Amino acid sequence: MGEIGKMFSDRSTYSSADTGVYLGIDQIINMMSNFHASFSKLSWIVKGIKELRPGVAEIDFVFRGITKAGQTVENPGTEYVIVFDDKIQHIEVRSK
Repeated sequence: MGEIGKMFSDRSTYSSADTGVYLGIDQIINMMSNFHASFSKLSWIVKGIKELRPGVAEIDFVFRGITKAGQTVENPGTEYVIVFDDKIQHIEVRSK
């Protein structure tokens, strides 16, 4: 998580219908850590990436995981990543 945190700033934001809305490195990394900890196994299959315009990328993915309770989860989605001054400014995750 430490290396991931280097990609964000204190003004970065993260938004997902599944996990909520977060502001800054600390909130985003805390959410990510809790999310990862709720699974015994997890992975993302990237189906496609395209640059919509400079600094704005769209990632088509499928999330797969096994919860600590043994439930299999598979969710397709789209993630939008906005980068400015070499830092992630915003991430928005939308389920399909």
